[in-house]
Amino acid sequence: MYVRTWWLTLVLGAAGEACTPVRSAGLLQKAARHRSAGGVRAVNYGLPGCLCVGVDGVNRTKRQEPFIGAHCDNWTGPCKQEPCERWCFVDPCQCNVSSRESAATEQLTWEGRKLHLSEETCHSPPPTRGAKGTSPSDGRFCNAYDEESYGDRKCKCIGVEHLKGQVAVEVAGETATYPADVGSRCAAWDAEPLSLCAREDAPSWCQKSWCYVDPCACAIAEPPKVSTYFPSASYRKRPLYYSYETCGAQDSFTPDSSKACVNQETEARCLSLGADPEDPELRKCAWGGPEIKCLGKELLHMCQVDEETLSHWSWWSFSYGDVGSQQLLGAVVTSAVYVVILCLFIAVLRGFY
Repeated sequence: MYVRTWWLTLVLGAAGEACTPVRSAGLLQKAARHRSAGGVRAVNYGLPGCLCVGVDGVNRTKRQEPFIGAHCDNWTGPCKQEPCERWCFVDPCQCNVSSRESAATEQLTWEGRKLHLSEETCHSPPPTRGAKGTSPSDGRFCNAYDEESYGDRKCKCIGVEHLKGQVAVEVAGETATYPADVGSRCAAWDAEPLSLCAREDAPSWCQKSWCYVDPCACAIAEPPKVSTYFPSASYRKRPLYYSYETCGAQDSFTPDSSKACVNQETEARCLSLGADPEDPELRKCAWGGPEIKCLGKELLHMCQVDEETLSHWSWWSFSYGDVGSQQLLGAVVTSAVYVVILCLFIAVLRGFY
């Protein structure tokens, strides 16, 4: 069950404009209401039961070749006739429609499993009738998961492994070349590409493991951070986030980054990061008040998560985990009662005058 609304919405939904919700209501997880549709091409990420996997918006250094398969498209070549055979990469263990291996997925893996592709999730007919693909039925195939390689089960690494090629990344003032599957598993990705990490006084983060994660499917105590390596990249329409903690490492990289959301101490500085700070849609960060402060906007406004995930987010409580969930619930209920009383009082006053 997704959390689409919160206590303040339920209590004050009928109050209209007589009482304006407090700013803290904006911290609660719910779908964004200000999606900008102007000029944005609709991208299909597959059916809900078989979503596409992979990263969009990253080009390999050779001929600026983009990654393929991260969303539904005719990746095999130009359309000679309609309808085009659109497809995308899928995790066969998270796909309830037909999927299959192919030459396009050769050697490619997702969470250590052989990657499949699916036309059916993109509403395109299979290329050959009667040769419909299947998803693996062996439970051992799907249940096998290596946390040391792919992160905590509650915050799994995302990314397609064994992609060919390289990508250019600007880190700590230098442009370095990384393998194309950077961030797809827990590894010390910065140890070799960066000359900074070859020095005797190399930063401690050079040898630490990290990977990219889905911010809305990361239920560990320490929140993931917005990637600075690929600011234009996305995973299912959301920017890339990284996590050291899911790989069992302590993050010593982020504290040195002036562009990290979590390092902004004021609301003005927090909201100034992004392609266009004046446009909420293009901002990188969101302000969570004096207690939570600044985080990636997806964590505060975009993700739709359940109560179990919230219970794992210790940063969500107003004292960063020191307040128990029962105490927090009591505080929320008490605040709601006071708000209702205030609204009724205002309504009575308006009746007299």
